[in-house]
This record gives sequence, structure tokens and C-alpha cells, in this order.
Amino acid sequence: MESAEPRQLGTEAGLTPLARDRTSLPQDFRALKEVGEYQLDFTPEGEDLVLSFDADDSSANPDRLPWLYRPFRDQGLAVLGVKMKRADWFRGEALHDFFQSPDFRLLIGGYDRVLFTGSSMGGFAALTFSTPGSLVLAHNPQTSLDPALTPWDTRFPESRSLDWNGRFARAEDGARQAARVFVTYDPFDAIDSRHVDRLDPANLVRLKAPLLGTPLPGFLRRIGLLTELVPLALSGELTPEWWYGAIRKRRELARYHLLMAHHVDTPDRVARLMARAWHISADERRTQDRIRRMVASRKLDELFERQLAEEKASRISGPAGPDEDLFRRFMEGRA
Repeated sequence: MESAEPRQLGTEAGLTPLARDRTSLPQDFRALKEVGEYQLDFTPEGEDLVLSFDADDSSANPDRLPWLYRPFRDQGLAVLGVKMKRADWFRGEALHDFFQSPDFRLLIGGYDRVLFTGSSMGGFAALTFSTPGSLVLAHNPQTSLDPALTPWDTRFPESRSLDWNGRFARAEDGARQAARVFVTYDPFDAIDSRHVDRLDPANLVRLKAPLLGTPLPGFLRRIGLLTELVPLALSGELTPEWWYGAIRKRRELARYHLLMAHHVDTPDRVARLMARAWHISADERRTQDRIRRMVASRKLDELFERQLAEEKASRISGPAGPDEDLFRRFMEGRA
């Protein structure tokens, strides 16, 4: 369990001494340090260090733990969480000063391996602040919201007005320093794919999650993959081959079948996919309400009821589920 009373550090205090003396500290010792509009949440114990970046400001809970803190600690990893007070895409000068400070360089130098991770806005930060020789695991990240560079991403209108000049403004620049950059994304999400395409392919490992959309972490968590990825990346076992087999578990999610239903071309196939999604989501009232609305809007009630009677949830699981033929046809149509 995490320390009940984390130690609050002064603004001038360094984190390096805590990393250097971590073996003499309690195992779950946490220190908090204010850096401008951000809070650094540091648990130094561990041989490898994970830098975890917020995906949003979560301002209603300023005492929150860093993103994925508990699984990282359960895996024996030291954690440096960077938490925002407002959703400013980590554009603050004080934070930039910290990442360019001798204290930070000495801090990460005390660990065997260092990995930066986050999702969406946090994924942008993980890429941007990465250091020479580090690893990055970013989930559906953005690379910049500068209107001049990414005019096609209009999903965050208020954030596009931030200052996208100066330091740490281009994720593709920071990511080039890393030894390896792992990015999870749905290749059929046109905007996320364009961000990934802006990254240097020299150190990029694309971990594609077709037909899961965005954001990904919640769905990866539900199929047991989200917290597996960091230790595999650190050990060198996170490979495209491993991922290709592991991500097949997405067929256990109703979302996968519903997103495919938006792309297939015959009413019978649509009804079949919706029936599978219905079986999978037996305990998800909101999902089943959504399916009913989709069925009604497409006037597929009779086909849907017939497919419900024919499809069995048990047929969906396994290495050769019945959606394989539909997915193959779908992929052929996208070629």
C-alpha cells in the first residue's frame, strides 16, 4: 500500500537524494514536490523507474495517485508521477525547467532503466519529455496541437490556442531521443494515425489495436493488457509478434464488434455483429441500450432477433472465433 502521509518537499528540494538513498527509505515512501502548476509524486524504491503522466487534470481530486500507480508499484517499479492542476498539455515553463535540470538528469541516472508513459495528453508528454536511451509507451498520443502543424486535429479547440512554440512543443523531437518508442493506437482512427505517422520510424514500434477506437487504456485494461505492457517493454519482451497475439483478446469486447458494424456493407453482417456485441455485454445496460438504438435506427429488428437466437456468446472466444471471416473481409475491403 502507498504511504498514508506522503512527505511534502519544499520547492527548492531536489529529488535526486531520495533516489540515491532509496534503499534506506520505507518501501512505500512517497514525496510530493510542487513545480509551478504541477505536482511531482515520487516513490523512489525500485531498480527501474516509470515516469507516469496524467491523461487529464483530475482537479477534483488533487491528492490522487499518479496514473497507474498501484500496478506499477506492484511490479516493483519506482514511480515519478507528473500531475496537472489544469489541462494545459504540460506547457508550463517551470516543468520544462525541471526536465532540463541537473537534478532530473541525476535522478534518472540512478536507475537501471527508465520508461515514460501516458495516454492522449499524457502520451504527448511521455513522448516529448523522453530522454536519450529511455523507453516510451504512449497510448493514442498527440504529437502537437499547433494549428500550423496539425490542422486536421480539431478535437481540442481550447488547447489549440495554447503556446505551441518553444521548448517541449513537438513530441516527434523528444521521441527521437528514446531507444524505443511503443505506441498503441487504432489504425482505422484517421486522426490518431496521422499523429503516429509524424513520429520517426527509426525507433517506433507500432502496436495496432484495430477497431477499438480511442481512448484505448480503458479497453486494454478490460482485456488484461494495460498493466502488462510496461514490464514487457522494460524487459525487451514487448514485440509486435507478442502484441499481435495478445490484442486478439479485443474480440471479448462489445466495442470491437460495434465498431466493425459501422464498416461492413450488408444488413445481415451488421445484425450478426450487433448480436455478438449483445451477448458479450450481458451485464452492461448502457451498451445494450446503445445496441437497441442502433438496431432501430437501421431498421434491423427482425434480422437482429434472428441473429440473437443463432449466435451464442461462447462461440466468440477462442483462437478462431466466428468473427475471423468478417474481419478478414473487412481488412480486404480496406486494402
